Order: sequence, then C-alpha cells, then structure tokens
Amino acid sequence: MSPESQRCSGCDKFFTAHGYSSHLLQTRDPLCKAVYEELQRAHAIYERLIGGEAGDHVGDLEMENEVVPFEGDVFGSAGDYDDDLFGQGSEREDLGEEQGGPEEEEGPSELDSEEEIAQDDLETAWEPIREGAPVEIPAEGPGEGGEGGAEDPADEGRLEDDEIANRRSAEQVIIGDGHGIKPARVVGYNDKYPSSAAGCVLARGGLQDGKYRATVGAKANPWAPFRSKLDWEVAQWAKLRGAGSTAFSDLLAIDGVCEALKLSFKNSDQLNKIIDNRLPGRPQFKRHEVLIGGEVFEYYSRDPLECLEALWGDPDFKKVQSATRRKNITIVPIIISSDKTQLTEFRGKTAYPVYFTIGNLPKHIRRKPSRQGQILLGYLPTSKLEHITNQASRRRCMSNLFHHCMQHIVKPLERAGREGIVLASGDGALRRCYPILASYVGDYPEQILVGLVKNGRCPICPAPPNALQDLSSVLEPRDMESILRALNAIDKGAAEFAKACADAGIKPVQCVFWKNLPFVDIYSSITPDILHQLYQGLLKHLISWIRAVCGDAEIDARCRRLPPNHCIRLFFNGISHLSRVTGTEHDQISRFLLALVADIRLPNGHSNAQLVRSVRAVLDFINLARYPIHSTETLNQMDNALQAFHANRGIFVSLGVRSHFNIPKLHTIGHYRQLIVHYGTADNFNTEYTERLHIDLAKDAYSATNFKDEFPQMTTWLDRKERVMQHGKYVRRQLGDSSNTPLHVQKPVTSLIPQRCLQMAKHPTHRAVPLSEIQTKYGATLFVPALSRFVAQYQNPTFSKAQVETASHSVHVPFAKIAVFHRLKFVCYDVYGLNPLDEVVVDSIHVDPAHLNNIAETPAGNVDIQGSCIGQVRCIFTLPQIAIDRWFSGRFSHRHLAYVEWFTPFSKAPIDRNSMLFKVSRLKLRGERRASIIPVSLIRSSIHLFPKFGPQVPTSWTSSNVLETASSFYVNAFSDRFIYSTVY
Repeated sequence: MSPESQRCSGCDKFFTAHGYSSHLLQTRDPLCKAVYEELQRAHAIYERLIGGEAGDHVGDLEMENEVVPFEGDVFGSAGDYDDDLFGQGSEREDLGEEQGGPEEEEGPSELDSEEEIAQDDLETAWEPIREGAPVEIPAEGPGEGGEGGAEDPADEGRLEDDEIANRRSAEQVIIGDGHGIKPARVVGYNDKYPSSAAGCVLARGGLQDGKYRATVGAKANPWAPFRSKLDWEVAQWAKLRGAGSTAFSDLLAIDGVCEALKLSFKNSDQLNKIIDNRLPGRPQFKRHEVLIGGEVFEYYSRDPLECLEALWGDPDFKKVQSATRRKNITIVPIIISSDKTQLTEFRGKTAYPVYFTIGNLPKHIRRKPSRQGQILLGYLPTSKLEHITNQASRRRCMSNLFHHCMQHIVKPLERAGREGIVLASGDGALRRCYPILASYVGDYPEQILVGLVKNGRCPICPAPPNALQDLSSVLEPRDMESILRALNAIDKGAAEFAKACADAGIKPVQCVFWKNLPFVDIYSSITPDILHQLYQGLLKHLISWIRAVCGDAEIDARCRRLPPNHCIRLFFNGISHLSRVTGTEHDQISRFLLALVADIRLPNGHSNAQLVRSVRAVLDFINLARYPIHSTETLNQMDNALQAFHANRGIFVSLGVRSHFNIPKLHTIGHYRQLIVHYGTADNFNTEYTERLHIDLAKDAYSATNFKDEFPQMTTWLDRKERVMQHGKYVRRQLGDSSNTPLHVQKPVTSLIPQRCLQMAKHPTHRAVPLSEIQTKYGATLFVPALSRFVAQYQNPTFSKAQVETASHSVHVPFAKIAVFHRLKFVCYDVYGLNPLDEVVVDSIHVDPAHLNNIAETPAGNVDIQGSCIGQVRCIFTLPQIAIDRWFSGRFSHRHLAYVEWFTPFSKAPIDRNSMLFKVSRLKLRGERRASIIPVSLIRSSIHLFPKFGPQVPTSWTSSNVLETASSFYVNAFSDRFIYSTVY
C-alpha cells in the first residue's frame, strides 16, 4: 500500500489520490455516496468560513445566501443603507420546519426564574452609606463632571484634529476587510519553493497509523484491542469521564452488566491491563534520586527526545518549519515551562511540573489540553529543604537543586541540538531536525530562578533595581558571553566563582541547566507573560490603587449599577470583597474598569483627568498585547499606550498611593515589543495555558491517588490517560466517517477577528404575543407606527421621509399577535479543536423583558464605524404569512425583524478627551424615543453602554433600570476584542 493511498470509509478500499476522487464521483454504492456528500458539505462550510462567502448551512439551520439590504425607514431611503456583511458572515436562519434544528424552542425555565430572583435580591441588597450620594443624577452645570472643574467644559467631548486623524488611521489597519490584519505565510520546503530548505524530506517511511495498527493488532476492527465500539466507549468513559476505579469495578460487578454490554473486561484491573499491555503510549516516566544536604529527594522525568518524537510523529499535527540557511535542516524550537502548583487546599501538598512542547505546532494546538500538544516532561522536587537551617544556604541549595534536576532532564538535548536527529512525522516523512531550546515560559519567580537573577531585578536586562520605573531603563538583554565566563569561573575556586558571578549580576549556581545547551541565550528566551505580568501584575496593582484613591464604597456602588451584557460579568457584591482574585476575574474586571473611574470625584479637589488617562492606557496596552496577530501599527499603538501610562502615573504619587514605580513586572512589559518581534505574539507563551495544564496533569492526577506516596501513582494514572486519549484520536482517524475532525478541515489564515455568523433559533420563544404586550411588556411603545413606516418604505423605496410618514398612515396591520424570539446569537468555529465544526457562541443579545442586555450595534452605512448606530433591541419577531401576502405579495426576503430604539449615531457622538470613549444618548423626536423596524441581519454585535455616573452614583439606579433612567452613556470599548478592534 502506497503511503499516499487513501481509504474510502464507505467500501473500505484504498485508492490513489486521483483514483479516490474518481471513485467518489462515479460510485453507485450508497455508503460511498454518503462519504462524498459529507465531504462536499464540509467543503462548502469552510469555503464560506475562510472566504467570507455566504452559503447554505448544512443540517439543522439554514443560512441566507446573502444579506438582503434593508430598504430604509424614516431615517433614510434605501440608498442610505448598505448590504455589507461587516465581517459577520451570513445570517443563519431557518426557513422551514422540515430541516430540524439543534436549538429547541426557547421558553422560560425554572433556572431563569431563580437567576432573576437572585439578581433582584442582589440589586436591592444593603450597601454602605455614601455621604453625599444623590438619589437621582443632578443636572450638570459649569465646573461639574468627571474632571472636578479643573478644565474648561468647552474642551470636553472632542479630540483634537490630529488625534482624530491618528486614531482613524490606526482603525483602518485593524479593521481591514472586516476580518482584521492577517499574517504572511511561512512557506516550508516544497517543489514550488525549492529555495526554502526548511523541512526538506530525506526519505519516506511507514505511516505512523500503520505502525499503531500493527501494535494493537487491528485488522478489520478499528476499535482493537477492544471488541466493539461500545466496549471501547465504555473504557474511554471510565478513564476520561468516569468515577473512581473502585466505583467502576462495583458497577461492573452488578449481575448482568458486563454480559449485557459484552465488555472485554470485568473490573478496573482488567481494563488497566488492556491499556498497559495493548495500547501504545507516550514515553515512560523514570524515577531519579538527588542527594542534597544529607537528604535524598526524588523526582520523575521523561526523555525529552522521546517526547519530541511523540509530538513530531502525531498524525493529528501538521508542523510548520522555519527557514534556515543550510539544506536538509529543520529547526525544532523547544519550549519548556515550569511552575509550582497547589494540589490541596489545606494540607499544603504541592507539585512542580515541567511541560514540554515545540514551536513547530500552531499555538492554537499547543494551548488546547485536549489536543495533547504539550507533554508533561517531569515532576521536580518540591521540598523546602527545611533541614538546612541557614536561610542563605537554603536558598542557594534550592537554586542548585532546581538546576541540577533540570540539567539531568535536558541533557539529551545537548548532543541532539549540535548533531541533529532524524524524526518521522505522521505521514512517514523523515527529516533531520535540530532541537534547540527557544523559550522558557514561567512567572516571575520562575524567570529569576532560571536566569540566576536576584529578586527585585529584571529577569531579562541588567537594569538597576532603583531605576526600573523609567522607560529608559529598558535595556538590551544581558550579555550571554560574560555570563558564561562567570559560570566557568567555578574551576578557579569558590571565592573566585562567587566574585565573578557578583560582577556579572547573577547568583552563584553550580549546575546551570542551560549552560551547555547549544545556541541558547536564556535572557533572550524569557517570554512575555500576559497572566502574571499584566492581569496579576500591572492590572492588580492598578485596581488596588484605584480602590485606595476612590474608596471601596463608591467603586462597589458603580459595579452594582452596570447594565448587563453577554461579555460582561456583573459583580453585584462589588469587587472590594474579592480575595485571591484569579486572572480570569481580573480580565472580567478590566472590561468595565474604565466605567468605574470615568467621571468619579477624587479627594481634595484633584482632577481625575490623569487617573482616567492612566486607566485607559493600561487597558489599551493589555488589549493590544493580547492580539493574536500584530502589525507595525499595532506595536506602535502598544508603545504609545505604555508611554501614556508613564506620563499620567503621577496622579497616584500626588494622592499618596505610591512613592515610586520600581516594580519588576511593570518594567518587564517594556520589553514586550522586542520579544513580540523576535518570538511572535504574546499569546504564544501565556502561562495561562500551563496553569490550565495543572488541572489535567497534576491536580486530577493527585485526586486519583490514595494520597500516600502519590507521585508513582500520578505518573501511572497519567500514562493510562494519555494512552486512552491517543487511541481515541486513532479511532477517529480510522473511522473517517465525519468531516468534523481536525484532519478533514482546512484551517483559515489566522486573523484578528474570526469569522462570525448570526444565528437565530429554529422555533420562536412565544408563538403568539398580543401587540398590546409588545407595547407594554416588551417596551416597544411605538411598534405599530414603526412597522407601518417600515412597510411603507419597503413598498416605496424612492419615497422621501415625509412621503413615507404620510404613506404609513394608510398601512393597515392585519394581525393582532406575532411570534417573538428572546435571543439572537453570534457563533464562530473553533477550527483547531477536536471537533472543529462545532459552533461556539461568542456573543448574544437577550430581548426577554426579564433580561436587559439588548443593546446592539447596527450599520447605517458602510463598514466605517462613523456609519454605524447603536440601538436597543426591544423585540425580535417574524411577520405572519397573512401580512407578507398582503404587504409584499408573498415575496419578502427577511425572516426576522427587530424593533430598535436609537441612540446617537457614531458620526455625531462626541468623544471624551480623557477616556477616549464615545458619549451617546437616546434620540428623541418631540419627546418620544425614535424607533424603527430593521432586519435582524443588519445587527453586527451586542455593545455595552455604561452610564455617566457623575461624581457619585445615584442610589436609585440599579443594573436593571439604569438604561431607562440615565440620560447619557459611554460606549464601552473593552467588552470584547471584536468591539475593541472594530469600534475603536
């Protein structure tokens, strides 16, 4: 069988690539026809996903082939509107019941009622008395507002012309064609680009799946060594999702269970023997001992070259090679990360895992535990060496213990990095590869431990510890040659060694693990850490400073009164009571942090302008640093944000919160631009991914032990879990009966904003709601006049506004009830997941009267934000067939319509000069809110508004009523990346 042959899962025959295509086109076998149809459907979906082309969606929901342009309303004629999709993809709607749908009829549930009751209780709960807090917002007068009267009110709200020009030019780079900027492809070796030597194939070997099949003894049985599909799925459930081994054995011991299921095992022990003896696994753990201070400590590790072979040979992975100057050379960048983690809450049990991956894998795979793109390399000793009484000696011994163990673990990489090794990929291609340590991922304690740097100093550059607050202190990385000379001075004696290390600015450590690794500059390999440096570092400090300046009572009061949104978590108890705040919680707080200080009053009459600007600068830097792709413009914006923070940080000194800013984490972010240029975007190396691995590879493993002599049990449990996961991927590839697998999906080029599709439920939430309830319960008070104007404009697209208004009076509404929907969703695909065609909800708009996160952004022109408008969606509905027949002669393109109340268009909205946020208010005509009926397909996304609180937030406001009671709002730019990169 040729390595390039392809197996038809319908008839189980093998063909060449050309023969396989001909077979599928000409076959009469119904199973083969089903395979062909499945491939066609998958191809159609991803053509639309990658190219933005609208197409019919397979399965349960149908998407319109194209968005039909809105025909206009009282605000303008049809020519004022555009049918551009704005990067949203096509609207996914159902046009007939016969197609079915994964989403059933939405209706009020008991859970929703409980959540509403809990929210009401939290909104009305007791809160601290804030002296001087108004019941209602007072009218603003001269000198009032967010800047304490320190600046001329005439200057508020508008940017200078050059500022506007600079911001608009940056927007064009980010927005692009609606999907954001895209990277240049890195081209590996192939016939079309013969000058690129990277990844050149030396020879062809056998397919990895063929070797795996021979090992498990599979012939016609793809689930071997298990008897059947059910036998395998029970085993898989038991090891990945099931209860403990004892509970599983008790389940199988029930009379008739094993016989009814026809299982090949009768208890956990028999299942473990099948897994251990019949399933291929990843490299085995080995136990080692190290003697220090008269005591022996154990640690467990794997051979890194065997780990490399396992990753490189995984058929699920398609590697990306980097270009080199020599032929037949493939560089394999090694990425190692380490971090101590707590295994228990109270007993103080810890583990010290070390993780291993390669830079040839796309970052989207490396950060998904289910894809097994990272391997547990070992468990290091966690002892605090309390038997060594001298603290200085203890600290020195702990550093030596870490480096000694790591040196033993990575020893095989020294020779392989110099001479190279031949690796076989999943398709059998053999390449000469050179594994080189490229980056070390860790938090600040890990970085200074690896870099031999003293606490309080930068782990990258030799900046003085008392000058870290200055941007000019961001220097080039430490000189590796001088560091190596100091480390080699150990041969001259202890005193000379200590002096040489002190002169070089490092700690005297004997066995430095990276010392003999080829081509390694460890100080250039320290990577950005979004989790600990930004969220748990800079943002954590900023929040504590804001609380100290503004007071917890006022900050918490504002948190309780933020309106809801899909992307915003509401802290009804405030944020001051939170303890041990996680990185996820800091991310959630950052989305509305600017709302808490936008116009707050500072003590002693200080202007809050610098405070607002510093908060805006920090949030800009964090959001830009998290971009999955960068351009020169975005890096310049990131630098500008950092400079803006340093220019305005003095407010915290003036208010007595800080006396200096010599904080290593704050200094380290000054290196971000250089590190991103050298190693790629910061999300390549975020410790958030390794923190997630702690759950699967440390905490879950520990919970599966008897808590005595746990590490041998943990390594055995992990080995079995990896075998089962690896066999699961093999079974998926062998069956090949679904297009929803990684190998069947063509991955799109990474973009700033993934493709999003608008989706509606198949069935309405309520099928017949009286128009009186639409006007009262749903708040669509002008529903009938708005619908009449929509019909008149649709029937007469050339009419002027006055003519439309006149014609609307003659429109008769031939129905008394309509079907309504309570939710609108935006979904995208997780194309690097195990099930890449599964939809992920990334945004939604609730229009249930009990849920008020119904603020949406709608386009009123082209893709430029100046042509868009904000509206509050009061009702989503469908027209009865009787109305369609009467008004449109049965030809009406829009399945779903929305009643929207308008806010100030972006083109007319002022911009606050400090927060750089748009300020909007409701549009009114003769005292009534202006409203329209629009097609749902024109809605781009939800958008979060927060009110202009004033110096103190009124006590009568709540999260539920603030959109109705406040008169002026800011447009939140930080609710999610889509809004940040398109609106701002």
